[in-house]
Order: sequence, then structure tokens, then C-alpha cells
Amino acid sequence: MPSVLIVDDDQVNCTLVKHILQRAGIDVMFAYNGDDGMSAVVRGGVDLAIVDVFLPQRNGSNGIELVRQLRQNPMTADLPIISLTAAPTTQLERDALAAGADMFLTKPFNPEQLTCVVHRLLGVKP
Repeated sequence: MPSVLIVDDDQVNCTLVKHILQRAGIDVMFAYNGDDGMSAVVRGGVDLAIVDVFLPQRNGSNGIELVRQLRQNPMTADLPIISLTAAPTTQLERDALAAGADMFLTKPFNPEQLTCVVHRLLGVKP
């Protein structure tokens, strides 16, 4: 079963994404800030990360910076990443994609769209 890490400080959003992905047969883990997200990915067992753009910055690791760090680390450079935000701007989208995100989605999102994107990035047929 594929495993997705959701990195988001909003627990309601985490729970929503968890229910959507679990119905699609995907295991879900959580991290609530960039530092914990990076640690979880490096520990292994993560097939895809969904990273909120606006994360608490304990060590300067907001969502875009986390994506950049994941891409720079040889252990995580190929991990599929979806950047997610409730406050979309063209500049944020550019920044997330330039940092290395594979996809940029906005909240609220369509559950079918999220599931489809996750399946596509994981190489899994729905």
C-alpha cells in the first residue's frame, strides 16, 4: 500500500486529506511542520509528500523551503511532492514549482482531483 506524508499545521485539513486518501487505498502519515516533515521523509517509508506552503518556521523551513530541502537531499530528491495552499497566488505557484514541487493545488480542492493527482504521481492505477 503506498504511503503519503501530509505536512500541514492545520489538523482539520490533515484529517480531511487522510479520509480522502484512505478511501483510495493509500496509507497516510502526518507532520505538522517542516522539520518534522523532513525527518519523516528521511526515516523512509514515504512514497509521496503533500506539503502546505505556509508552515510554522522553527528553523526557517516553511513549505517552499521544505520542498527545496527535499530536492537537494540525494535520499529524497526523487520523492513526488504536491504543494498545497489556501492562499494561491501566481508567485507562490511559481516559487513552489521552482523549488521542485511536482504539482501545485489550492484549498479547497476537489477530492477526486487530489486522488487522481496522487495516483498519477505514484504511478498507481485508480
